[in-house]
Amino acid sequence: KNAISEMKDYFRKKIGSEDSEIFIAEDFGKEIGFIVVGIYDSFPISKIKKYGNIGYFFVKDNERGRGVGMKLYKKALGWFKIKRIKRIFLEINFLNERTIKFYKKLGLREFEISMIKDLD
Repeated sequence: KNAISEMKDYFRKKIGSEDSEIFIAEDFGKEIGFIVVGIYDSFPISKIKKYGNIGYFFVKDNERGRGVGMKLYKKALGWFKIKRIKRIFLEINFLNERTIKFYKKLGLREFEISMIKDLD
């Protein structure tokens, strides 16, 4: 199995509700990318009651720059619109400049800063 097949199997087991989905990009029967999306409840005080999340988004290195990511993103947006979601979010490593640039091109903007600390 290739990495995409393994990830697809992993997420298919995790995804069990109508509020989650995985979309796979294929080229001549070969899996070349995927996007995992979900819908979550907001905090009770939030004006927006539900939001969409792009949990995982991957396109094989040799397939990048060919529009595969854009097609997956548009598929995800269509799914969110059908579900009447008004806001989406995702998290990304701040060092991943190429992907940040890609998301900004898609109209996403920086919103929050996440911080972590490893505990012994």
